Amino acid sequence: MECAVYRPIFGAVTALLLAPLSGSAANVRVDDAPGGSGQDAPHLTVDRDGGIHVVWADARDGGKDVRYSRSSDGGATWSASVRVNDVQGQLMSGSQNGPQIRSLGGDSLIVVWSDSRDGYFDTNVVASSSVDGGATWSPAVRVNDDVEVAFNFLPSIDIAGNGRVVAAWQDARGDGHGIYFAASPDFGATWSANVPAVVQPEGEPCDCCLPHLLAGPDDTLLLAFRNNIDNVRDAFLSRSSDGGATWLSPVRVADGEWVIYGCPTTGPAVAIAGSDLVMTWMDASSGHSVIYTDLSSDYGTGFGTDVVLRDPGVTSDVNRPVIATYQQSIYVAYNSTVRDLGDVLLAHSVDKGATWNILGYLSDAPSGHRENDVEMVVDGQGTPLAVWADRRSDNLGDIYFGSEVTTAIGEELKGAAPHLGAALHSPRPNPFNPRTAIPLTLDREARVALRIHDMKGRRLRLLHDARLPSGEYAFEWDGRGASGVELPSGVYLAVASLDGTALPPRRLLLIK
Repeated sequence: MECAVYRPIFGAVTALLLAPLSGSAANVRVDDAPGGSGQDAPHLTVDRDGGIHVVWADARDGGKDVRYSRSSDGGATWSASVRVNDVQGQLMSGSQNGPQIRSLGGDSLIVVWSDSRDGYFDTNVVASSSVDGGATWSPAVRVNDDVEVAFNFLPSIDIAGNGRVVAAWQDARGDGHGIYFAASPDFGATWSANVPAVVQPEGEPCDCCLPHLLAGPDDTLLLAFRNNIDNVRDAFLSRSSDGGATWLSPVRVADGEWVIYGCPTTGPAVAIAGSDLVMTWMDASSGHSVIYTDLSSDYGTGFGTDVVLRDPGVTSDVNRPVIATYQQSIYVAYNSTVRDLGDVLLAHSVDKGATWNILGYLSDAPSGHRENDVEMVVDGQGTPLAVWADRRSDNLGDIYFGSEVTTAIGEELKGAAPHLGAALHSPRPNPFNPRTAIPLTLDREARVALRIHDMKGRRLRLLHDARLPSGEYAFEWDGRGASGVELPSGVYLAVASLDGTALPPRRLLLIK
């Protein structure tokens, strides 16, 4: 009989930054709306010269409009806002369904949004461009090409390397629901025939969660989205290598299986970090919200083990992470209720997301106010720039800007200590047929995720993903994959993580 071997596990610890960063600046209000009108759903981009451009949903004139403002001094001051949409009051906004903006270089900008000018039940994704730095905007052009009455909403936009504008959105045409894609070669004046960007045999994209479209090198396009397969709503990635003409079957990213019968209202985000991809998302499969990240070293063919960026416990909430990169730095901004009704925080990693530093608060609002709807980019000098909806001076919301942290974190944000006495032990029996038990020693309460991988690193089965008290456990595996199909003879890996920190894996030999 094989004896259990207890090995100390020195996992990574979320580090603390105990002083404010040098160069941090106070928040600046972006919008110029009168009090009591309500602004939300901001989005921003930065151009090659460092100009910062922001759009948001604005209710000052009744209904909702797309408003635009720019800053040429790093966010210290902002221009008078300009209405972008040509038909007043027809922006369809709410949750993450706001306008998005990208810079085309020089004074050229493009904005997309969900527009209800043809009726509430006939919402379309439209685009408008500016060639004079946002002073004036072209009439809106429809992006989706379906002719039926349908909801088309939650658009995401980017600029491909060849200058094409690319867009993806939630689309309710036909009998089902999907995410569709289109491209424009002429700065939004015309758009290509729409194609489905998510092609899968079962399920459909979560219809209330914003997808994130990212243009990679050459003709590569990446689409992060939350899927919905029998009410399991986890993070997935879809890819195209031919500029969006065709899309590969989506790859599952999240290790958890979050069953939710409502709407998460928050989607994942993806960024390019050198030759790698990094994704981030919120998941509440443990019973409360947790922010995760994961890395792909093969450009989205497969992903590693999920890493916990922030787990606040059951008493607080974290949500809506967004991600941006600069050289070796990866930044994630997110909303949190750990300290207050709602804050905007910034996290940083320099080791491809293996460990994270929670740098501190981007928002400097006094306590008792809520900040949400955060969006972030990184400028050409590597400085994170963020905007969000802020209720410090107006309970209906204003748009504020911040760069880096204004207040360092406190002890309440300290990461979990390493599990020094935890271990994943050798399976018993091993070799096995048809089933085996995988023992685990847990030195204290933790979220335990245990998966079966093949030797190429592909995830085949999730055996457990939930919090457990300290103790001795044994997880049974019957040699089957996630679909219940028996796996062939071969070598497999049992991979466990505690609060996002991976333990040394164990090999399993299945012999038939």
